[in-house]
Formats: sequence, C-alpha cells, structure tokens
Amino acid sequence: MRGLAEAARTLDNDLAHTLATRGGTFLLRELVHEDRAVRVWSASAGKRRVPGYLDDQAAAALAALSMYELTFDESWAAQARRLTEAMVRWFLDDQAATFFDTAHDHETLITRPREITDNATPSGTSLAVELLLRLGDLLDEPSWRQRAVDVLSSIGHAVERYPLAFGHLLTAADIAVYGPVEVALIGDPASVGFSALQRVTASQFVPGLVLAGGRANGEIALLRDRRMINGAATAFVCRHHACDAPTTLPDTLGAQLELAVDAAPPDAAGHPPNG
Repeated sequence: MRGLAEAARTLDNDLAHTLATRGGTFLLRELVHEDRAVRVWSASAGKRRVPGYLDDQAAAALAALSMYELTFDESWAAQARRLTEAMVRWFLDDQAATFFDTAHDHETLITRPREITDNATPSGTSLAVELLLRLGDLLDEPSWRQRAVDVLSSIGHAVERYPLAFGHLLTAADIAVYGPVEVALIGDPASVGFSALQRVTASQFVPGLVLAGGRANGEIALLRDRRMINGAATAFVCRHHACDAPTTLPDTLGAQLELAVDAAPPDAAGHPPNG
C-alpha cells in the first residue's frame, strides 16, 4: 500500500493511485480492528485472525501516512495517529526504551520476541522508529520523537558494530540526527498552482521528507500559522527548525529542495550550520 501510494505521488500514475486508494481502504477497514492491525484475513470466512505484530502495526500506520501525502485528506493522517497511539500503548516498553514484536496482551511465550535487525523486510523496530519520527514531526508530537531517539540510543552500539544489519533503521537514524526536510504546501489541492508545486516536490528524491498540504486551519501541525501569498498556493521548505522564504514559484521550490537535501549536517553539539 505504501509502495503504491509513493508510486502514485512521485510518478503521477493514475493506476497506482486507484490501487493505493482501493487497497488502503480495504486494509484499514478489514485488517484493523479497534486501531490494532491483524495479521491474517480470511477471504472465505470474511474474518480477521491472528493478532498483528509490531511490524504489522507500524507498517499499516506508515501506509496511512503515505496515503495522506498522496491525497492530503486528513482522515488518513487521523488514522495514522490512532494506529501510532495504539502501537505505543501495546508494543513499547518505556522503561527499557524497547519495542517488542508482540503486544502486551499477546499469549505468554517462553520469551517475548524482539527482532531489531532488518532483513528482507524491515524490522518492526525500524518501522516504528521511522513512524514516530515522521508522524511526530507532521503532527507536532515531541514525545514520539523522544521515544524514537530513546529506542535508537538503546541499540546504538549494535548499529555501530553491525551497520549492514540495520539498513532501514539507519534511514530513520538519519532523520533523528539531521532532522527531516519539511515541506508544507498551503492552498487548495485542486488548484493549478498547488498541483504545480506538488509535482515539483514529487519529482525530487528528498530523504527524510515530511510532507503536508492543504488549508492551514486543520489538524496538521506542519500547516499551522502559514498563509498563502496573494491568494496563490504557497510552499514552505524547512529544516533545522528554520524555513526558507515562502514561494509560489515551482522553480524556486525546486531550488530550495535541492539546497535542503545538500545542506551541511549539524555540528557535534546538534547546532545547524551557520548561514
């Protein structure tokens, strides 16, 4: 679902858009119950079976986040929030700064599983950390970011020693260390000007992108207190808690995105570069 949503957004592909919407609607209707993902759905019986694991929960929330970035429909972001809140409640051990693969109410096992390395698919831990960082920034939830940093810190020694075993987790660590590249598009998503800015954003690969779009009077924190210029769709590009001048011009937005990606990282104390 996430792959289809990202393909639809970056390639402007109508088929991928249709499939992402159809698949996302089905997944969140049939494989999520009381904000918790399930692992198996029986087509013949139409029943949910097997409680979801951490990777199911985090992946479903990230898929909903990708659908928000595709459509800017806040109902997807709201679903991502509920799934994330449930993930933190049922899978996180705050004292140990650890995500477990099974929920607190899972059947008792000899040992509670916790896989932190990324294999053919990302681990539940790396998906959870990415989710907390990206959605936490979009919705302004500092406690989620802190939890993600705490989890990263708790396994930092293993990541440093065996980096090839943590491919996906390292992409999340990059966001934690350098901060996301935030892009807020203010205006009517159906307008020509908004679509032009959206296409420029989609045409560039931006690591650590956190994307928001629509009116500034909704529930998305990244859009708050931002206004259009002379009634035209307007883009804001921010990093290290500082924003470039807002622009209505696609070419200017493209240049700002390139600079944001190429910007020097913060120094050892976490301060952004001068200038």
